Amino acid sequence: MSELQLNLGCGSKLYKGFINVDVRVLPGIDQVADIRNLPFPDGSAKMVFLEDVLEHFILSDAVKVLKECVRVLRPKGECNIKVPDILTLSDLVRDDKITPFDYQEYLYGGQDYPENFHKCGFTPQFLSGICYTVGFSRIDLVEKQYPNFRMLVIK
Repeated sequence: MSELQLNLGCGSKLYKGFINVDVRVLPGIDQVADIRNLPFPDGSAKMVFLEDVLEHFILSDAVKVLKECVRVLRPKGECNIKVPDILTLSDLVRDDKITPFDYQEYLYGGQDYPENFHKCGFTPQFLSGICYTVGFSRIDLVEKQYPNFRMLVIK
């Protein structure tokens, strides 16, 4: 079986042993591609990383990205997803425990280049529902770390 591992929408966060994929031409990027339409065969990957990526898409495109992950993952392949948790962010703002600058960046992105805007927000329950809908069979909330959460979803 293939040992292909993909780090999608990675920007400058490169992982050794992974094919680092981004829409931008950056140092260390192995494959320039739109992750809504991946240039990899069906069932070819054992692992996909989506770290701080899904929130940069409108909801319908985030769903397309997740469907592409299901397509390229082999049976029992894993997708590791990290996104900001909008409920945690709301609590932090309400309780005055986050600076306006940090809140702005977590909620709306760094806004320092065209793709660095957040267009969608997630909670663990909302993202779990989407993952089941697109074809993942198991979803585990792995970590809640201020103000993000990480899920491991399995095809």
